[in-house]
Amino acid sequence: MNPRPVPVHVPAPRWRCAVDELVPRVVPVDGPADAVCLLDGHGPWWREVERLFAAGARGAVVVSPSTAPVDRVEALTALGGPVALCRPRLEGRTPPGPGAAPHLVVADVVAARARAATAVRDAAGWARHLAGSALVPEAVTGGGAAVVVTSTSTAGVPVTLTLAVGPAETSTALDVVAVGPARAEVRVDDATGRREVAVTDDRGTLVLPCRYEDGARSALRRVVGALAAGEAGAAGLPDLAELVADEEIAQRVVAALRP
Repeated sequence: MNPRPVPVHVPAPRWRCAVDELVPRVVPVDGPADAVCLLDGHGPWWREVERLFAAGARGAVVVSPSTAPVDRVEALTALGGPVALCRPRLEGRTPPGPGAAPHLVVADVVAARARAATAVRDAAGWARHLAGSALVPEAVTGGGAAVVVTSTSTAGVPVTLTLAVGPAETSTALDVVAVGPARAEVRVDDATGRREVAVTDDRGTLVLPCRYEDGARSALRRVVGALAAGEAGAAGLPDLAELVADEEIAQRVVAALRP
């Protein structure tokens, strides 16, 4: 017997294709009750997640979450249903693993001041991923237009993150490099839409292919899978905990910027 399809509420038409591509595992519905809800992450998205769960939602997908208070994100883990996050700068390509740990990870970020927090948050996410474990900041040195953070991952990998702040029209760009037995480099450029991950080892350089599945559909599929497995809250999905870790670093960096 096929399992009953999971109701999904998608108020924004641009994400309806993510639901259509997962039929018959899901079925679109008109309201949040007993459904997984897809929502835009602009503005105070955590309040909307709380509202949807209060209205009976079973799970949620947040697309492009804006910067958020750490305590409010942590509180979402107690809502009783899985929450997945679609973070476009972290989607699409993933370096192969597990392999030998890198000797060093270096992340460089260029962004306008208004977009610095989310840019640093995503760079911290890549640095965490390439280092293979959570980052523990040791020193934050700030100025009017730049901040340098030195960290060590819980696995003992040194990590350095640098933010350079440009004029208001500056497009966000990330360059994150892990140096070790293999070299992995992540390049993200919002101006050109570039999203590239390249791995170099003794065989040469391989630019990893894009995933077939877009971020919203992948996040929705993970929530549906967590519900099918009977997982609740954040037990089966690491998204909120990872966002908290990255957000804590981003907020320390932004706080170190001088007016």
